[in-house]
Amino acid sequence: VSPFQPNYPLIEWAQGEGEIRGIRWETGKRSFTVATEDSGLLYLRMFYWPGWRLLLDGQSVPPGRSEDGRVAVSVPPGLHEVEIEYAGTRAQAWGEMISLMTLISVLAFSLYSRAKARPASEPSC
Repeated sequence: VSPFQPNYPLIEWAQGEGEIRGIRWETGKRSFTVATEDSGLLYLRMFYWPGWRLLLDGQSVPPGRSEDGRVAVSVPPGLHEVEIEYAGTRAQAWGEMISLMTLISVLAFSLYSRAKARPASEPSC
């Protein structure tokens, strides 16, 4: 199944089988519960990117990547809570910091130019 089809599942078993419940699919954050008798591998309908942080039962684990570039999650047997959240990358953090510094510089220069352009007020008698 192509990941670009509208009926493509949010989460699918690539290996193994089990029950997936409580799917929450929000911008920048996904969570669900998995129950399986054997180890399994899940593919999520989202592309792998270094900024994704995966928690399995509250413990940080590195997300995997499928052959077609989707996020892959290995799950051991049992009942598990899975959360994946976008935490950003260093390059993104640097870009945001540079953008903020640029904005502050432009505002400071604008205020300075405005203050300098005002004519000096003459003393009143």
